[in-house]
Amino acid sequence: MARIASEPRKDRHRTPLAEEIHAASRLHREAKQVVKDLLNGVRMGKQVSVEQLDPLVERMVQSIFRNPDALLPLGRLKDHDHYTFQHSVSVCILLAAFARQLDMDQDRIRQIAIGGLLHDVGKAGVSEAILNKPAKLTDAEFLKMKAHAAQGSLILQNTPGITPISLDVAGQQHERFDGSGYPHGLKGEEISVYGRMAAIVDVYDAITSNRVYHKGMAATLAMGRLIEWSTHHFDPTLVRLFVKCLGIYPSGSLVRLASGRLAIVREQHPEKIMQPRVQVMFHAVHKRYLPPEMLDLARSQEKERIVGCEEFSAWGIDPARWIAG
Repeated sequence: MARIASEPRKDRHRTPLAEEIHAASRLHREAKQVVKDLLNGVRMGKQVSVEQLDPLVERMVQSIFRNPDALLPLGRLKDHDHYTFQHSVSVCILLAAFARQLDMDQDRIRQIAIGGLLHDVGKAGVSEAILNKPAKLTDAEFLKMKAHAAQGSLILQNTPGITPISLDVAGQQHERFDGSGYPHGLKGEEISVYGRMAAIVDVYDAITSNRVYHKGMAATLAMGRLIEWSTHHFDPTLVRLFVKCLGIYPSGSLVRLASGRLAIVREQHPEKIMQPRVQVMFHAVHKRYLPPEMLDLARSQEKERIVGCEEFSAWGIDPARWIAG
């Protein structure tokens, strides 16, 4: 990760975070409700309407272009009971930011983001008992869960206005670079670049999320896992670019500083991704909250530095209180 951090990163004009955060929060709330209604509609036999999703996704993509650090951290806020549709929103946001990092045009990014929003539509046909089972799935249950990928592709292939790019995102998310994935066992470049992107993003969001049977890991640790798995499961070039996109300490992460204070990562520095802008808010040694203080760790006069990542739950800190702005 240190080697990735040393690679140059494109600098882009950004809307100040304070200006974008409120619009991003509204968009995130709206997206969660839209996907919840969509999945409930599919369960009742209704057809997916891409036309209705387009304006929402377009606004989300525009927010990512203005300042991705406003919308990206909100994807970390999930609860057990609504994981499926909240995960879909997070994958949509992450894919939009990832595609922007790859310098794709806005129309293609919109199609990728729609695929992300719809990538789990096949889970509408999987029972809640299986989706939220707190124990390991039986072989039969796991087969039913795996079937959601093919079922989702079937639903979307019959959806007016869906594009091949969106279909690749939704249909190839579980394919693996070494051919070990499903539903078709595609390998290497048999998987479209959009499917390879979706595979990375889907796993990253899943392993960083708390679920009924799984405690999410810190984002920085998840980045390390993706790099390990890029030797077989994922396209190694795309994994490196994804890490570059989010940063070594992604926005919304909790980190420990050399002083013993804890801070929320607020915004990535374009050229120094090991030194983001952070908000100090807790003292790990004294175990008490501190008056919030913003620090830009990339400034030469700033003596603080990040020494590790932390878990919100280990300190009894509610991430929503700090991430939602």
